[in-house]
Amino acid sequence: MEEQFKRCSARLKQCREENNFTLEDIAKRINVNKSTVLRWENGEVGKIKSPFLKELADLYKVNIVWLMGYDAEKNVITSSTKTLDLSGLSDDDIDYLKKQVEYLKFKNQKSDKT
Repeated sequence: MEEQFKRCSARLKQCREENNFTLEDIAKRINVNKSTVLRWENGEVGKIKSPFLKELADLYKVNIVWLMGYDAEKNVITSSTKTLDLSGLSDDDIDYLKKQVEYLKFKNQKSDKT
């Protein structure tokens, strides 16, 4: 279990840095103190409350299970009924897919109005 917490801490920091957020940015976005975010990233907190993990996973656009330190795919797109495994795709590929999904949503929304 300790290994999982270490991975979670490392992944929290990794995601924050990959997204060019400061500790202050994250603290403000999820309404906690900067020191709390730092303690999470340093592994000084044994368990992070689920609502905060959900917010962080959504913010970083990563799989919450992966963020929690478990062996799971990092990048997934989920909807209420389906999950799409994006392992093996580059960040550019994933960004392209996200844009395509947004386009399809827009197109479908437009056709629903006609």
